[in-house]
Amino acid sequence: MTSRKRDTAAVGREGTDGGEIAAERHESAEQNEAAEPTLTGREVAEYLCAHPDFFARYPRVLLEMELQHQPGGAAVSLVQRQVEVLRKQNEELHAQLKDLVAVARDNQELVEKIHQLAVSLVGEVDVKRRVRLLRTRLKKDFGIENAVLILFAEPYPITSRDPFLKVVERGDARLKSFASFLKSSEPLCVRLRPAQRRFAFGGGQAELKSAALVPLGRHAEAGFIVIASRDPDHFHPGKRADYLGRLGEVVTMALSANRADSDAKSGPKASGT
Repeated sequence: MTSRKRDTAAVGREGTDGGEIAAERHESAEQNEAAEPTLTGREVAEYLCAHPDFFARYPRVLLEMELQHQPGGAAVSLVQRQVEVLRKQNEELHAQLKDLVAVARDNQELVEKIHQLAVSLVGEVDVKRRVRLLRTRLKKDFGIENAVLILFAEPYPITSRDPFLKVVERGDARLKSFASFLKSSEPLCVRLRPAQRRFAFGGGQAELKSAALVPLGRHAEAGFIVIASRDPDHFHPGKRADYLGRLGEVVTMALSANRADSDAKSGPKASGT
């Protein structure tokens, strides 16, 4: 009886010792696993970039890799994903090239239209005819529906009932809203302020939101052109205005040529009196 008790106690101790040993082994395995260095996704990516032949040396890894096509979608191979990425990049490049070609074509058309405008303006005999022709060509060739030519009275003593033309003194108080622009010699794309819109187009054109201001001469010495749009972003401040500068140069030269002709005609009369 006593011997049987001793055997039972021994078995109990062995079971306890075995459980403790198993627990110690499990804890040791966890410690070893925690002690092993872990790689971040960035480190893996850098390694693969630095070793582009990795998948050639381990092709089985490449074959076993699967990627999610999209959230909740079926898995696809790495090769399929690469093909998809390359196809998307190709489509983006094609779209960019198409946009560049379209811009180049538009620029070429603008250059031709400005050239034709210059030829037409020079062919007219006086400033009034040139102003009327400018209004017509801006609407017909450039599709500009809302534009005003503002000339300063000193170099151009003309009058007109045409709403396209405004002749004012440079010191006119209504030009205060254009003060910063008049100090510049470059076209300016702006969001139209109420005072600017009222002066250029009157009080009934509240739908005009943005505009291009085109100086005529250095510091707009002869005047300027206001071209407006209902779209508030059509003439946004960051828009390129190269063609507007060319347009301003052509109009300035055409009007200056008329002044030169007038001066030449009045010169002999003045000396003969």
